[in-house]
Amino acid sequence: MMTDTDLGGASGRTSGGAALGVGGHRGLYRSQEVDVNRSRSDLVLEDREHDGRPATAQLTFIGTATALIEWSGLTILTGPNFLHQGDHAPLGYGLSSKRLTEPAMDLDELPPVDFVVLSHHHGDHFDPLVVERLSTDLPIITEPPSAPKLVRQGFRRAIPVQTWSSTTVRRGDTWIRITSLPAKHAPQPLRLLLPKVMGSMLECGTGDGDVSFRLYITGTRSTTRTWSRSVIGIPTSTCV
Repeated sequence: MMTDTDLGGASGRTSGGAALGVGGHRGLYRSQEVDVNRSRSDLVLEDREHDGRPATAQLTFIGTATALIEWSGLTILTGPNFLHQGDHAPLGYGLSSKRLTEPAMDLDELPPVDFVVLSHHHGDHFDPLVVERLSTDLPIITEPPSAPKLVRQGFRRAIPVQTWSSTTVRRGDTWIRITSLPAKHAPQPLRLLLPKVMGSMLECGTGDGDVSFRLYITGTRSTTRTWSRSVIGIPTSTCV
């Protein structure tokens, strides 16, 4: 069931399973002092017809790490996993993860997607069906060790972003800045066996104006405690 929610002042929608944390406090990035107005290089997308409505944000939770985020004509897909209930996602070292729920939609039911935000390259965040069927020309913003893995699988537009660095995606006057944040995949010693992971802060705006909406993506469930250390002081609208 879809429910309406106020995404930090922008109108939006989320499915019932989304985990939301709403805040409107003012602040700056903590001691890292990242200049969020600087990014590595802009990814400029081709213009397409826009209906002229005011900038709005919409969040659709598909399941597990997968969500659709739409901001004023830009569409982002996170952690694409479209396996079905009972399917197993490969995790490496002969391990696998069993999916317990059905996705809210199938891969072929997605609207046109502009880019992917991938916290890490694991079978439960980037499943074999996605490897086989997702467009290899789709930009994928991810943490550095995942980028060469994507290239080996044929994805030509993997964009690695170092922790506390950012990249900006633009279409016309609409933009989304993605900043890589610290994240934790698992406690030690299990963390040594698992791929590195990134959290992400998505800051959305139009023209030369200020940020209209912020969304924090934890990257994994184990990042919960890291949240308080890495994003304290950031005026965040929504957390997933």
